[in-house]
Amino acid sequence: MKTKIRRYEIALLTALAIAGCGGGGGDGGGSPSVTASAGSSTGDPTAPGTPTAPTTPGSSDGSGAVAMVVALPADPGATTLNRLNDRGHASGVQPPASEAIQRPVTVSTVGVALASNANFFGGDEGNWSQLRVASSNNGGVMAGHGIVGGMHLAWLWDGTPAVRLSVPGGYSITAVVGPSDTGSLAATTYNPATAEQEVLLWQPNGSRSSIYKIVPVKAGIFLFGMAGNGWIGGVERDGILMTPKIYDGSWRALPIDANACQCDAVRINTRGQVLMTPRDDSGRGYLVSAGGATLLPRPDPAARYADLNDLGDVVGTAAGGPFVILDGVVQELNAYAGSAALGWRFDTAVAINNQRQVLGVGQWQGQARWYRLNLR
Repeated sequence: MKTKIRRYEIALLTALAIAGCGGGGGDGGGSPSVTASAGSSTGDPTAPGTPTAPTTPGSSDGSGAVAMVVALPADPGATTLNRLNDRGHASGVQPPASEAIQRPVTVSTVGVALASNANFFGGDEGNWSQLRVASSNNGGVMAGHGIVGGMHLAWLWDGTPAVRLSVPGGYSITAVVGPSDTGSLAATTYNPATAEQEVLLWQPNGSRSSIYKIVPVKAGIFLFGMAGNGWIGGVERDGILMTPKIYDGSWRALPIDANACQCDAVRINTRGQVLMTPRDDSGRGYLVSAGGATLLPRPDPAARYADLNDLGDVVGTAAGGPFVILDGVVQELNAYAGSAALGWRFDTAVAINNQRQVLGVGQWQGQARWYRLNLR
């Protein structure tokens, strides 16, 4: 039996100075929902004249499933989003003009905040030779890494010039995960002189510690995510074995081999669950924890799982379109939400938050738009 979707009223984003503070404001409850036009957003890469889809409440496909959808003021051709926090704000990157620099971006229903020389780089944009974006937390703070004046660093950005976190001399950063909701983040680093890999963890107070170190001949670890509570997800390689692990003060192995299942770890949540997505159509997806591995349902063999929230809900995209797994039951998103009655066709689903809001790309009036769909 399909779970019914209750109408969920999105809130008016109040007093959000989005160009100056990526973490300011939020979606609360009780107020009518709104969408902003492209012209009213700050730093919005949406092309002038692009129509803004209205908020569509209360539409139904006749099955009793009711949903609300809003168009976000960002063009999918100019902005790549992959995270939706619990305030309903999306984040990601503006595809770079060069491969070296990825500009972090946050998007709400009222506008777009794009990293600039003033609000991110603090005036020294020309000194950056590399910029990479990791993710964002529920407070709207984003994290990543870069190279400034030849020095590798991790960074945190809340809409004001980024906080820069240094690494030991001689080390480069290969990846960053986080931040957690309290502002911690982790990075894998590498020293080419010693062939040593080290994972560094920064606490919210700026202190740094080493939580993993190895000379990776046929071993090592790569990080794939950080949960809101600061738990870290990684996959450790030992020869041909690829073991997902969780760090919650110590490293704990999970009962699955990524090579054996032909799947990759993509997300970790605060319950210690890890989402695994298949590498190709011959593989399957799993939800893995210390208690075991659960095979995920799929609408068709081409299903790829994209995101996991703290409730255990999953979203992804298959050959037939996007899907959502709620309470262990897979639903094709267009049919479940009654997208035709909403005036939309949903093409992808890339993120889901703890409010059961889904982020993806869809079609409205023949144009590709980022959407935020409320399933609660």
